[in-house]
Amino acid sequence: MGASAAQVAAVIRDAKGLARSQAAPHAQQHVITAAGHLAPSPTLDILWRAAVHDAGHVVVAHLLGLPPAERATITLAGGFIDIPSTPIETRSSALNRVAALLGGRAAEEFLLSESSNGAGLGKGSDLDMAIQLMGRMLFEWGLGDQLIYAAPPPCPPVRPTRLSLCFKQRTSEPPRSSKCSALSSSNWQRLC
Repeated sequence: MGASAAQVAAVIRDAKGLARSQAAPHAQQHVITAAGHLAPSPTLDILWRAAVHDAGHVVVAHLLGLPPAERATITLAGGFIDIPSTPIETRSSALNRVAALLGGRAAEEFLLSESSNGAGLGKGSDLDMAIQLMGRMLFEWGLGDQLIYAAPPPCPPVRPTRLSLCFKQRTSEPPRSSKCSALSSSNWQRLC
């Protein structure tokens, strides 16, 4: 079902309530009906889009030589592809991993003519992970065009309109901190 323990408990309570309202013994059909209230069955179009999206991740990862996916799952809450990470990242391996993260969106655009919000549904989404990986590549690992290191502070929520570099000062001006002195105004403007 792809639900939390609290959601499963809610389905059971709802199923018991349905049985009581019908003055009938608790039956499997009550559970199926209650589960449908929590998460209606996706249409075939939604399942097809999710399958295309997740296959895109696997195909791009394979074509770029990343390790094979260990697991691919599509649930009512979305899909998940488990591509193992490598112990050492290079610039090219990190960029390949970003490409694989965006492969689902690309597959939707290529095969279905447009992408959906499936790549960007909040924390842990494909877009979130790609932005986080790019940020680490550029500012933590020093794998950008310029050698820059910015210690990673706790990240505020990412603004979807520009790359948030996890700085407390969130303006179009470069941060004024000793940790980021190597980040010039022109580089900051180019990234934001």
